[in-house]
Amino acid sequence: MPKVPQTVKHHPASLHVELLTSLLRSSKEKLLVKFLAKELACVSSQLAAKLVKEMRLADDTPTALEPKQIVQLAHLVRDVKFSDPPSDCLGPVGEYNLRLGIMKELQPQLVATFADKAGVHEGHPMIIEAGVCLGGRDTKPGITVYRFANRIPLLFEGGADVATQVCKRRINWASYKIRHTQDKIGVFVSLVSTKVPFKGTGKEYIGDDIPEVQAAVKRAIEKCCVQACAASRPRRPHLSTHFP
Repeated sequence: MPKVPQTVKHHPASLHVELLTSLLRSSKEKLLVKFLAKELACVSSQLAAKLVKEMRLADDTPTALEPKQIVQLAHLVRDVKFSDPPSDCLGPVGEYNLRLGIMKELQPQLVATFADKAGVHEGHPMIIEAGVCLGGRDTKPGITVYRFANRIPLLFEGGADVATQVCKRRINWASYKIRHTQDKIGVFVSLVSTKVPFKGTGKEYIGDDIPEVQAAVKRAIEKCCVQACAASRPRRPHLSTHFP
């Protein structure tokens, strides 16, 4: 089973005015400095004191902030550079499960998988996992892309998705000895995040206009292609010399 996600605090870069207002109004802390240090991730007591001083506010109770002050605080914490949020709150599929699923469903001749390290988009952690398979049951020549968001398959608007765009426009398949128009290629891309950057009201695909996601998807697919290229390369027989 995939690991159980852990509950984490909100990262300051992920806050918007409505969410910050809700957190302030529900806080039981008596001072704004303690609220920032205890209720938000990656904020130390020293940094919290600097933020309050930057706003030129008295260290009052969080519930006493006026709407204009909340807006000012929201803009301030989004402009400050914080450390990356923890990724313990994510539940990725895992390379083992991804590889096992590909082998079970498609029965390909070759499978390569890769799980990227955790990245960040607008204060939300994300993990990209990818798999590339060659051959298999009921597959057609060319590239077939399978997309997942938080372990749920995405079935519509595949042509505009970041995974499809990266496969078509940004991967040099020939450099990995893969004929992308003739070989039967399956590409699997799974994005896990606390905020999936869906496009459209139906949440049917992930946009291709986010550099962090685009780069992570490209890197994961290329890592799989490197593995596939190395696995398909014929090995030279070991030569040994015997002297009489």
